[in-house]
Amino acid sequence: FFYLFRNTKFFLKHKTHHQKMKVTTHQDLGNFVSSVIENSSTNWEWAKRIDFSELTTEFYEEHVVKKGLPLVVSNATKGWERELFSWDWLRENAGDMPLINSPRDVNTLCDLEGWTIKKYIEHLLSPPEERELQLYGKDVTCPQQWRQYLAEKLKPFFCYEEGDLVCNLPKELQPMTLMMYIGYENLYTPGHKDICGSLGHNIIVYTEPDACAYWFMVKSGDQELAANLWKEYGQKLDHDNHWLPVEFLVTCSFPLYIVKQQEGDLVLVPPDSVHQVMNQGGRSVKVAWNRLTPHTIVNAYHKVLPLYRTLCKSEVFRVKTIAYYSLIRLVDYFTKEKKYESSIGRNLEYLIPLVEEILNSEWVEDTVLNRWSTELEKKRYNDEIPHTRTCNYCNCDIWNRAYHCSKCDNDYDICLLCVAEGRGCIHNKELVLMEYI
Repeated sequence: FFYLFRNTKFFLKHKTHHQKMKVTTHQDLGNFVSSVIENSSTNWEWAKRIDFSELTTEFYEEHVVKKGLPLVVSNATKGWERELFSWDWLRENAGDMPLINSPRDVNTLCDLEGWTIKKYIEHLLSPPEERELQLYGKDVTCPQQWRQYLAEKLKPFFCYEEGDLVCNLPKELQPMTLMMYIGYENLYTPGHKDICGSLGHNIIVYTEPDACAYWFMVKSGDQELAANLWKEYGQKLDHDNHWLPVEFLVTCSFPLYIVKQQEGDLVLVPPDSVHQVMNQGGRSVKVAWNRLTPHTIVNAYHKVLPLYRTLCKSEVFRVKTIAYYSLIRLVDYFTKEKKYESSIGRNLEYLIPLVEEILNSEWVEDTVLNRWSTELEKKRYNDEIPHTRTCNYCNCDIWNRAYHCSKCDNDYDICLLCVAEGRGCIHNKELVLMEYI
């Protein structure tokens, strides 16, 4: 450890962009992490850990959502059918399932094509010395049997349940956030924040005896400090493609929360928490998902979507559409049931002003439309599935209104913000204002 710590100062001084010093073996990384935490002069500390029997929605809301702190829940899989989540079960029952943009070569960050679960598990079970590439089975579609089992065991913390606003969307609009991550030692997930400021959930459901994953996590609110640290080494955190060597995190000026995740551990990730993860000790299978709540969707709209526009990054969650459908569902429930519940009142406090702001952002007065009738003529999209278009410039989701050019190839759409910023196409004078609602 002291060798590593002493050399850390050298690498920090030279601010190298490369991993010239690697802490890769299970024993080395574990000892390194423990030694840094025991050193009182650093900002590293273990994330809070509780037993699954102690987990309540009230504690979750207070610790993870409001305080923005990571939480580890032990024994979350106690009493589960363990073999259901094994790679043997996957090979036999879901082996033909194709992998989409997976596995990933962690050395080149290239996603391979044409793989199936069976083919990847054969790679997973091969001796380490025979693996020509380091391939991570990431973002793998979760089998339906697993989804049903997890939903039963992990309510109300599972996706597509009442605690997740995504469930208010029509099925055809719901994004797929439930994924498997299958891998082995030294495979990693680079530094990133979960999509659209959502709440992250990650559980190890099956491992070899010594396998684990080390998480390096930043609380909500410190994401700018973390982004600046990545920037010091010539990297952009929001590109989601750079693992910052743990030696460079030793002298970070903000609290860094560490998790050693083992089988049965459920890691709960706060919104906008910067984190990176390294697998150690052997093979493992994780399941991960994300949820949007009334609290986090407000943050997503005001802070995350503007950032995504500057990066031309896909939203995945249709934030404005989710807010709209969620408000409609709450009002409909209140109208039909004619009874007030405190949770409905709290949710309406978030959603009513948010949807009002979304509506106002696309509002054009009728007097303006009448004055410029030729240029601002409104027409309706006639898509079979509404709210599925994206801006051809900034890649943001089009909830209702956008300008459309039918003369450009592939139905060209431009969001109102991009038009206001001067963007368009070569047929600017023939753009038509379109809307869904």
